[in-house]
Formats: sequence, structure tokens, C-alpha cells
Amino acid sequence: MLARSALSVSIMAVGVVGVASAASASTAQTTGASAATKAISTLVNVTGQTQGITLQSQATNSDGSVTVKLKSASGVSYGYSGAPGAELVVSQPVVHNSAGSKPGASITVAVGLAAPNTSALAQNAISRYRHEGRSVTKDAARLGFAVKSSSIEPADTIVTSWCTSVNPNFADTANSCDTRTLLQSSNWYIADQVQTIAQADGASIVTAVTTKLQYASSNTIVLSSPAGTVETSCGSPVTYSVTLFGVGFSVPVQTCGGDEQTVGTGGTLGETAWHGSICEICSGESVAYQPVFETHSTGQSPSTTLVVTMAYTT
Repeated sequence: MLARSALSVSIMAVGVVGVASAASASTAQTTGASAATKAISTLVNVTGQTQGITLQSQATNSDGSVTVKLKSASGVSYGYSGAPGAELVVSQPVVHNSAGSKPGASITVAVGLAAPNTSALAQNAISRYRHEGRSVTKDAARLGFAVKSSSIEPADTIVTSWCTSVNPNFADTANSCDTRTLLQSSNWYIADQVQTIAQADGASIVTAVTTKLQYASSNTIVLSSPAGTVETSCGSPVTYSVTLFGVGFSVPVQTCGGDEQTVGTGGTLGETAWHGSICEICSGESVAYQPVFETHSTGQSPSTTLVVTMAYTT
């Protein structure tokens, strides 16, 4: 009998702009697991089901971001790279079947972000992000995967970015990054572009990938892109374009024969779901999508939780 499990990754961000970064170092400083004596990590707070979780490495990077990599006793790897001030809440679910137990993986990343209640604070965060050389491609590369450079134009509207990853011991991966853009500070419109990449190594078979972006009640999603259902082959992604308050976004989608649908306009939950047959992304093929959610925040502090889930069979 096939066992069914899931990988989930979630990121919570409070506020529109990133925290003030630590003083930039000229080079990244990396500390191995032996440096964590009382706490698992000295750069982030690791909580949740931490039994058997060990620190593999941690680094304060030259651009002020931090990178932390963890591993469970069962071999599941967890990673976070982005603004400092994160809390990593680890969960280690187990699926039981007649052949034994197969661990899944879950991690919640709560990133403490300063609330930009003035236009000056928002512009300061944008300037700092550019001055320190931050980018979502660097965040992803530090966790060992690649994403496309930001397609957002003009780039001087980007406030912050962060990435997370979960890699089970049999090499399936669920990676996700968020790039947050300030569209209008006077009425507090923001946009989140979420890059999600899921891949199976062929030993197990991925059947569903879901990205959920949950905003606080003081926020309303006014646009979700792409709208409707999209279906492509593995080698032929489809790219959509959307312009919000003069800021342009490119939105590529690759569904590998399955179908992808983005919904959420008018509510506080944006969701993109991919579903396919069990053989459609075997042997190294990947599903990738980059939905954009435009949100109006009446409370001027758009707290957000990002959850990425991969369902698979073995």
C-alpha cells in the first residue's frame, strides 16, 4: 500500500517592511552545531518538537541576513534564510502504515518585522534592502536551491525577501521564497510574490503542492494572479504579466501536466494549489509557480503566514 505524507513550510511576517538588519559584516560568519549549547541556534529561536533536532550551520551574512540549517534525527533537513529575528517552530509528523512509519516534515518560520506606520519608515526599509545588496536569489542560494531573480520592475519597491526549505531524507524538496513589495504607502497596498518549487527524486511520487498566504483580518486581498486554472507541460512554462500601481510583475507557471489554480481575491487567504497524477513529476521533474497577491492593509501592519505543503506517496 502506498503511504501518503506531506511536507509543509510556513512563514509568518508581521508588518510591511523588514526589521533593521544587524550591522553588516564584510564576510559571512558561520558557526557549526557545537556552538549551540543551551539554545539550538544563537541566531534564531528554535521551538516546537525539537527533540533530535540539531544545528548543522548558522551564518550572519554580509548583507545583514541570516541563514540557519537544521536536521532531525530521522534525516529531514530544514532551512531558513532571510531577515534576522526569526522563530523556527519545528514539527515532525509521522505517517503510519503496514510497512512502518515514514516521517514527514513541517516548519513554521515567524519573522519579526518592523511595522511601517509612516512612509519614511517604508522608504528607509526599501533603501536598506538595496544598499545591503539583499536579493531573493541570494536567500535561496544559501539554502542550496535556485530561484529566478526578481522580475519586479522597478526593483526599488522591494521591501524584503526570505526563503525556507524542507528536504526529507529521500531527497524530495519543498522550497519557497517570498518577495514583498510596497505598492503605495499612503493607503498601505503591498504585493507578495511567492516562488514555490517542488521536486521529487523518483523514489517517491509527488501528487499535490499547495501554497497558502494567510493575512491578518485587517487586510483584504484585492487581486490574485494568475486567475483561473493553468496547465502546462514540464518543458513549456507559461508566463503572465500584471502591473499594480505602476509596478510590473512577471508570473511564470510550470505545472508538468497537472493543473494549478490561484484563488483568494476579496478575502484574507490567498491560495495556489497544484494537483497532478502520481507519475507527472517523477525522476527530477519539478513544479514551479509564482503567484502574486495584492493586499490592502487598513491596519498598516499586514501580518502574514505563508504555508507550503507537498503531498506525496511512497
